[in-house]
Amino acid sequence: MKLAILAFDGLEYDLVERFKLKNIKQRQYGKLSIPEECYTETRDPRGEKVYEPWTPYVWSAFLTGKLPTETGLSKETLVKWDKSALQLLRTFSMKIGLGRIRNKRKIFEKLGFKRKHFSLEDHKYPTIFSYTKAPRIINVPTVSKGWGVELEGKDFNEMLGVSWQRFYDIRKETLKSVEGGGWDLLMAYTRLLDIVGELCFGNFRKLFKAYNVCNEFVGRVKEHLNDNNTICLVISDHGMERFGNTSFGRHSDHAFYSINITTSWKPRTILDFFGQIPDWLAK
Repeated sequence: MKLAILAFDGLEYDLVERFKLKNIKQRQYGKLSIPEECYTETRDPRGEKVYEPWTPYVWSAFLTGKLPTETGLSKETLVKWDKSALQLLRTFSMKIGLGRIRNKRKIFEKLGFKRKHFSLEDHKYPTIFSYTKAPRIINVPTVSKGWGVELEGKDFNEMLGVSWQRFYDIRKETLKSVEGGGWDLLMAYTRLLDIVGELCFGNFRKLFKAYNVCNEFVGRVKEHLNDNNTICLVISDHGMERFGNTSFGRHSDHAFYSINITTSWKPRTILDFFGQIPDWLAK
């Protein structure tokens, strides 16, 4: 069989239910737990510290079935500079809390330094793509080069604008790939719902628009698939919840999944898919 994976950063189970998004819910759907090892200390849009699931950790766990403590993925190894001395300085600055100095990346790049993101060849263990003959990979975290949305130095409106444009680019590329065929495993990722959720959780109109656009996207993909030989998996790395009494959102402690088939197999955590996906592809 073929498998199409539509990966949505920050897709929240409770909002899928609230908005009655039939395309995203599919035949079988539910919540997934996220191992504590996939959590890290990060910051909310106001710059305050929070402890929540971290996108690279969760997607790496989904792709490999391994925890970040096993794979060696960390904040320090996610992005590396081409000069060892600069990389050591970066690692040290993160440990003492200077990792969020604004625009330091642009300064180093203007000086001629180059960055290398953690990508497919850096994984120490097999990924789900190791079991395919013709994978199609679109903007997948810890696999694709440049999968993140560059938001450094941008205000909230600019962040939203960049995220929407990136979503439409990924949507176009995905639909073209699905329609064109020639793959046995396709995976496409978008961060739109994470950005909208973090910045606009208190704005119903903006949340509703983003979720419905993503629901329409899933529907378009399934129209192009239109056969009984392709499984469609919709999955997230975490959901979103309101951050205290603010209008911002933060990562929730569960993820979402749905599939377009009925099966007795029921995943419990984000780690469970690594063992199941090769079985689907082998059918």
